[in-house]
Amino acid sequence: MNVRALDAADGRAWHRLLVDGAETCPSAFLMSASEARAMREERIAAVLAEGAQWGVFDGETLVGFLALHRGRLERLRHRAMIGPFYVSARGGGFGQRLFDGVMDHAAEDGIDWIDLWVAATNRGAQRFYARNGFSVVATRPDAVRMDGVSEADILMTRRLEADGQGD
Repeated sequence: MNVRALDAADGRAWHRLLVDGAETCPSAFLMSASEARAMREERIAAVLAEGAQWGVFDGETLVGFLALHRGRLERLRHRAMIGPFYVSARGGGFGQRLFDGVMDHAAEDGIDWIDLWVAATNRGAQRFYARNGFSVVATRPDAVRMDGVSEADILMTRRLEADGQGD
């Protein structure tokens, strides 16, 4: 099991996982499955060139990804937003290993806070994040509309420390 930043060579594998995730777990993605499928190679390359996408590999096969978006403005560089986070391989600790690797990288890079939005109906993800030191900060009603149905999002946050462990 290997965790690393993704690059242009990972484009096709990342895109396949993005489409798979948007199809199988639509509430975990802002992008719809049709929008994910419609992504062109140029857009995929641009996303990966940003350096925000991390992956976990089973041997040579990419089985999950997690995006870490650091604040770009000077006054926001101490915070990062994560998402989307998707792992196709269930069991085996791939998701936890990817998550831990990205949190360690963020702490080493001087990021103090990690924020995320999670669907209010996605109780499993909320439990995962709570187990990993995240606290609920707010609810955003009518955050997204899927097939005309309104769904709220939950904002969760975690303080990082130099050793990669949250409060």
